[in-house]
Amino acid sequence: MATAFSKYKYNPQDFVNMPSLSEDLSDFYHSYEQSNLLKTIDTRLELERLGRVLFFTVKHRVVEGRLTPMQAEEIYDYLEGLLND
Repeated sequence: MATAFSKYKYNPQDFVNMPSLSEDLSDFYHSYEQSNLLKTIDTRLELERLGRVLFFTVKHRVVEGRLTPMQAEEIYDYLEGLLND
């Protein structure tokens, strides 16, 4: 069963076993879609805010040993690409 965000490289459903990561990815993707749809300063600022939240969530999962630093870097690169889209 495909989820609303399965079109993205990092599907939130793949991270349900990691605290906050699935939810933060979903929030980020939703905000990304809103930002692309509405193209307002407010939606862009919200997307950037959620990007920072997601950065620290990923960082915490690395500290816990749930993600490797290499996995985190790949996620960061992907999300940065979306932010700079």
